[in-house]
Amino acid sequence: MSTSPNGLFRGYEDDEADDIQSLPVSIPLELVVRDHEVIRELLQHSEGRDRDDFALSALRLGVLSIRQASGEIDSSAVRREGERLIEGVEQSLSQHKALLESKLQDTLRTYFNPEDGHFTERVQKLVDKDGEFAGVIERMVTGEGSELARRLDQQFGPNSSLARMLSSDPEAGDGFLSALRRTIEGDVTRQREMLLKEFQIENDQSALYRLLTHVANKNKELREGLASEVTKLTDEFDFGRDESAISRMKRSLEQTQSKIDQNLTLDQEDSALSRLKREMFELLKEQGKSASEFQEEIKSTIRELKAREKERAASTRHGDDFEADVLAAFQTAAEPSGAIVTPCGNTTGSIPYCKKGDIVIELGSDHAAAGSRIAIEAKEDRSYSLSAALAEIEEARKNRGAEVGIFIFSSKVASEDFEPFSRIGDDLLVVWDSEDPDDQLKVRLAFSVATALCTHKGAQRDRVEVDFTEIETSIRAVEKQAGSLDEIRKFAEGIEDRAGKIIAKLDTRQKTLRRQVDRLDDQVEELKNVFKTVAEDA
Repeated sequence: MSTSPNGLFRGYEDDEADDIQSLPVSIPLELVVRDHEVIRELLQHSEGRDRDDFALSALRLGVLSIRQASGEIDSSAVRREGERLIEGVEQSLSQHKALLESKLQDTLRTYFNPEDGHFTERVQKLVDKDGEFAGVIERMVTGEGSELARRLDQQFGPNSSLARMLSSDPEAGDGFLSALRRTIEGDVTRQREMLLKEFQIENDQSALYRLLTHVANKNKELREGLASEVTKLTDEFDFGRDESAISRMKRSLEQTQSKIDQNLTLDQEDSALSRLKREMFELLKEQGKSASEFQEEIKSTIRELKAREKERAASTRHGDDFEADVLAAFQTAAEPSGAIVTPCGNTTGSIPYCKKGDIVIELGSDHAAAGSRIAIEAKEDRSYSLSAALAEIEEARKNRGAEVGIFIFSSKVASEDFEPFSRIGDDLLVVWDSEDPDDQLKVRLAFSVATALCTHKGAQRDRVEVDFTEIETSIRAVEKQAGSLDEIRKFAEGIEDRAGKIIAKLDTRQKTLRRQVDRLDDQVEELKNVFKTVAEDA
């Protein structure tokens, strides 16, 4: 049962390798730490991968420590339980042996004691002169009133048919019947005496004596065999014998305990625990070095990001950067539909000298509302209110000839008046965080809603043949002409003598043109409302 240390640990390593192969590569684990010491130690590491790596290393070290402690406790428990088991078995066997011998002797003595044993007493009652067996034989065989005498008298008596047939004088006592009776009675008496002799215990040739002798011999052999087996069993649990089973078991446990102690001690350099300790120290050293390097890289990256963010916030280009982020987000959202996204914040639109409308999206030819336009205004300015934003996007729609407007406001400067996503008429107001990947959903949602509104407006235009584009162009042209009158006013004011009439005419014409523009705007709005009502009724 002895095992070499190399063989012992080679088998352990093979089992461990098989066990590792059967394990999953990783398992997700989410912990809530409430221990103050652990929290204090974790807070010394920066949140993220550094803290996760430190927590994993601490968890692995704790598992190995618990496994080591469990091994020492198990070996001690095995040694104590083995000694206690041996003592208990030895004590139980001794008690059982004494109890078995006592009960066996008492039982044999109760049944086979020649003086007062139950078996001897029973046999004596059967074969005694006045015993049950003698009484039965006497009732059946002896006496005139016995069953045998009665049967014989019926068959061979003086009044029997046989006596009458064999004797000329049935009344005669010395006839054939009397002789036959005497002969039979003599034979029966001899048979009775022979039978009684077979059940006499004093006769060493009787069957009863031979039976008792045979039972006594078998009982002696049984006792001797039982005593021999009990002796052998006791010898197997005798610590004084080197070859006993309990001694071999003790030596095997001591050898196993010695090997366990040799491999689970830190006093020997070549023990498994010492090797594990060295490997753990080397691993922790490498992990600490790697964690320090990673921490330095993280700190350096954070410093660079903070400096870049600070520089970006201090510059005047943060608004342009936000506009570029909005442009990239809508290009990504519109790419699958084939819509054309165009930045136009630096170009004027249909309103003279007006550059409002940073981005214009024109729906592609495959769309139901092909050619429809969506104006987008991107702002990262804290001074904008809700009313200012609505006025800004309305003017942007007019300037870019768009059916729908989208006002994108940066979440960094948005006030509480702004909902995260809202629709007011043909305009959409969206509060957006350019640095949050999950917030990109708002851009896709805004594009989808704006596309649906364009489709709805396109369906209304198809039902009523009105060229709103031409009307809008005319209105903008009138506005442009009205604006040019300001230049004429400036020239006219310089001519004091002839300016009175010119200025009066200019004022009259300018007021008339403005009234016409306002009237046209009102008519367009009324037409739009009519088309909207018709579409809803349809």
